[in-house]
Amino acid sequence: MKKAIAILLACLLLFTLAACNKSASQSSPSPSAASPSQGGAASPPPSQSAAATGSPWMNANGSVNLDRVGHFDPNFDYSQLNRPRVIYVRQSSPDPNTERMAAGLGHWGNLMNMQFDGMVTANDDPDLFLTLIQTQIDQGYDALIIDPQGMLAQSVVDIMADNPDVAWMTFLNPARDYDSSKPDDPGPLLHPFVGFDFIYNGEQSSRGLLDWKEQAFPDVPWDRVGYAVLRNAEIGVFNLIQAGSDSVMRDSPIPNANHFVADVAAFGGGTSPDVAQQAVANILTTNDFDVWLISALIEPYGLGSAVAASTLGLTDKVCIISTSAAALIPQWNAGVETAWRLAWYTEEVIISEPIMGGLAAFLNGWAAPNTIWPQWVDVNDCGEDRGGPYALMIVPAIFFNKENYAEYLAWTDIYAQRNDYPDFSKDGLTRDSFPYQVPVPEYYKIKK
Repeated sequence: MKKAIAILLACLLLFTLAACNKSASQSSPSPSAASPSQGGAASPPPSQSAAATGSPWMNANGSVNLDRVGHFDPNFDYSQLNRPRVIYVRQSSPDPNTERMAAGLGHWGNLMNMQFDGMVTANDDPDLFLTLIQTQIDQGYDALIIDPQGMLAQSVVDIMADNPDVAWMTFLNPARDYDSSKPDDPGPLLHPFVGFDFIYNGEQSSRGLLDWKEQAFPDVPWDRVGYAVLRNAEIGVFNLIQAGSDSVMRDSPIPNANHFVADVAAFGGGTSPDVAQQAVANILTTNDFDVWLISALIEPYGLGSAVAASTLGLTDKVCIISTSAAALIPQWNAGVETAWRLAWYTEEVIISEPIMGGLAAFLNGWAAPNTIWPQWVDVNDCGEDRGGPYALMIVPAIFFNKENYAEYLAWTDIYAQRNDYPDFSKDGLTRDSFPYQVPVPEYYKIKK
């Protein structure tokens, strides 16, 4: 138990140190990356398709395969293109998960001949976030990766509309015209997005929790099981994950009276592990159940929830699931299992590929924001009246646990042509051992 608490506190310290600087901070994937704070002259304009020989993923008739163009093409010579400068502007404080995302973006940037200069963060300051976007534009960046939260998305769109020569993609959070008075309505899409079906992520989170209970505590009656879901109404995608999780739990054998919401707003809000720890501890200490199932939404909340369970001596009777998982890896590498046992997870390098590939497509004229990935256009949710149709590409995820994590991470090395996990065996693994694409949902083409 002491070892588990030590590991949890070490992971918690990583988050705390990352967030403690209240001014803008930068994370760079390599020592050679230019520092945004140093400014500098803008790079030469990126090559247009006419200056290069063909494009990635060309059709037999010489046209661009718009459904594939955002992915890395090993048969295309990216070195013939001018090298654009790209930076990731993040609204929230950095954490281990976003550090890994930045590393994934840098990896694909190198393969696609793009200079990725790391991550600059606003540490949850919305005004600073918008200022940082304009600052990177003024410093001559050719492309930005941005993760607007909630109602800030429209402001981001307005800034980028005033700078049409700068390409951009969202990351983690789609750009939507979100109305906080309608928490169950994500709002119209304003730009293409690569990420997740957030409601489905929530549904899968609950399914994973219910399955764990059946395997770990088959004899505990369902009326002795408590369910708690983290809540942060300020961030639209969190509401969607919660809605998906709740929908499955409503139809589960757990009585509705055993359902609880751990609202971080009551403890200061934000996305830190500390607020999740307080919100979850408040529920665990005021309600008595034999088993607890906790849908933590995101990695920092998963870590904070695990600290709460450990501090209260409830680790063995609690299962926590999140939708990101970087901090789980050092725990499992150390042979430690806490109450945070599961994630519905996609390794960051898998998400990063079409983000960088999309920017390359925009910069080189192979596609536009309203033409890229046409198979991923949801006819009911494509922002058609806001400049679309825009694509919503869903990336594959798996139930990530202590038993399969090493094999999955080893596979990502094979897929991404890297060696980030040299200690994990790659014997028997191929590029197709895990999904790197998912089928387009049927509902995308059915008009309501």
